Amino acid sequence: MSRPTPEERLAPVELHLTTDGERWREVVHRKDALRLMQEHADAEVEAATADLSQECDHHRERAQVNVDLREKAERERDEARAEVERLSRSRDEAYTERNELVAALSKVFPASLEHHNAGDTSWDPEWRTIIAIDLPTGQATWHIHDRERGMFAHLLPRVGYAWDGHTTAEKYARLAALAPEAKEETP
Repeated sequence: MSRPTPEERLAPVELHLTTDGERWREVVHRKDALRLMQEHADAEVEAATADLSQECDHHRERAQVNVDLREKAERERDEARAEVERLSRSRDEAYTERNELVAALSKVFPASLEHHNAGDTSWDPEWRTIIAIDLPTGQATWHIHDRERGMFAHLLPRVGYAWDGHTTAEKYARLAALAPEAKEETP
């Protein structure tokens, strides 16, 4: 391809450019044609850059929403874990208090340390220890956690022990039915 002559460089050129959906036509010199083509290309680049910038902003906003949602979910998870821990401690404290009363009863009435049938998988292994107390109103039993066996070190297993099938409601009815001991009057 040869270089254009000065006359060719100054000769008019017909351009067809599209801007904003309108067709326009101009007859210009090559120098002006190059300038117009550059301006048109710059305008297209600027429009594309603006579109990309808007799209980036949109994705940035969505990413921030996702970060906010993740942080909220993590906060809620941590709060739920803390609440579960608090409730577990409260439950354990209630069991410990109950077991202190059961230990006291086991020192007043005939009692033994028994074990739940290992074949029954409905009980966790650490909850298979049973305290059996023979009240004057009937048998009463409690499952205790292994960590609290020390409170019942004074008890031994009883040969031939058999659970009488009482329910929790019957157990507490038997406790409620205990008659108070006659008190000696003090002078």
